[in-house]
Amino acid sequence: MIEKREVKALINRKYALSSQDQDHFQSCCDHDHDHVCEHCEQISELLHAISKLVNECQVPDKDIYLYKFSQAKEKILNWKCYIIRSRNQGAAKSDLLDSLEESEVVIVLDWAMKYLPRRYREDQSNWYAKRGISWHIGVAFRRIGGNLQSLTFVHIFHSQISQDSVTTTSVILDIVEDLNTKYEDISKVHLWSDNAGCYKCTDTINAIAMSGKIAAYNFCEAQDGKGACDRTAATLKAGIRRHINEGNDVTSASQMKKTAVKEKSCPIIIPAISSLNNFLFLDERIKVWRHFNIGEGKLLPKPSNYSVNLPQLNIINDCSIGVDFHSLGRPNPKVETAVDPVLSGIFTCETDGCVQSFNTHRELEEHHLVDKCVITAEKHPKFQKVELYVEKLNTAQITQRDVELAPANVIEGQNRQTMGWALKATRLNKRFSEKQKNI
Repeated sequence: MIEKREVKALINRKYALSSQDQDHFQSCCDHDHDHVCEHCEQISELLHAISKLVNECQVPDKDIYLYKFSQAKEKILNWKCYIIRSRNQGAAKSDLLDSLEESEVVIVLDWAMKYLPRRYREDQSNWYAKRGISWHIGVAFRRIGGNLQSLTFVHIFHSQISQDSVTTTSVILDIVEDLNTKYEDISKVHLWSDNAGCYKCTDTINAIAMSGKIAAYNFCEAQDGKGACDRTAATLKAGIRRHINEGNDVTSASQMKKTAVKEKSCPIIIPAISSLNNFLFLDERIKVWRHFNIGEGKLLPKPSNYSVNLPQLNIINDCSIGVDFHSLGRPNPKVETAVDPVLSGIFTCETDGCVQSFNTHRELEEHHLVDKCVITAEKHPKFQKVELYVEKLNTAQITQRDVELAPANVIEGQNRQTMGWALKATRLNKRFSEKQKNI
């Protein structure tokens, strides 16, 4: 399990994601990190035992096996760090939805994959040289009377456009403008998106900060599963396919419609923006964090007496149907336990580690939209799996020596990990050496 404040757990998120060299991105704990997690330690012991086993083997091409083992070990440790980062960053969205007030809105943003025009009956000549139709999806969440509601915004572009920061900022501000026009009681808007360059760039952050309409912007960890926008896009695509199967063509933005001056100036210098995931827009400054709730954050001042021309969309065909927030209901999830495993519902969440299940498919879909899973410990602890793997290695009789592991308990002593061990490693661009150039 990944806990925030478990003294005897090595995987302490605040300690693992704190930066050693920058105090702004460092959180201090009220206890000493002198304990080791038995699950993680078993994996480390196994990797050390396998490394020793490979070094003692007398086989041809031994360097190749050593290289493959080092690569596999690095991937396992990187995956462990990635789990820490993704779980911690996912807490930013969960905390927002849990503490959401009636005057606040959370908007999840994503560019959908370009839609290829299709005809009901299509010749082979019409299949080639297609140009996709760009469309952007934004799903807004708000809480009224304790009930979570959602509203989807879809922007379909009539002509070929570049999905850059200018277009993306225009779409975001257009969504916010529509919300403020239709719901005057909304005072705070929070954004959530992936790490695409059109979202996570200095121009977009500057324009959003200067607009004064958005309170905060949080980013998920890279490749951290699907979100509400992906599921909405799948629903819209299914509707388009049904429309085509009825004998219609969908070859333009007008037919596809179902729902719904860049200046090179960077007034605020945001260094290493790709490593930042949380942005809070204050009156005179921007506060940034590398990872959610890790450290006090770093303040970036806004320049005084500066004005920026905010990009705007040219709406060709607006939605003529009045669409309002629709209630997501109150699902009654069932959690499978070791005491009563029969308690499970019919539909289970497919997220790794989530134990929630639901009686109806609609409740499962609403659970996916919110992305609030209940992660519990595995039924079979990792050290048991490690022991089974060690037993398999020993029965293979590769060498005369057996792989030995430490006892499966918490190992006291000094901590083997340093602060910030789960942070994403920086890659240094190395130039070719003279020997490589000569080759």
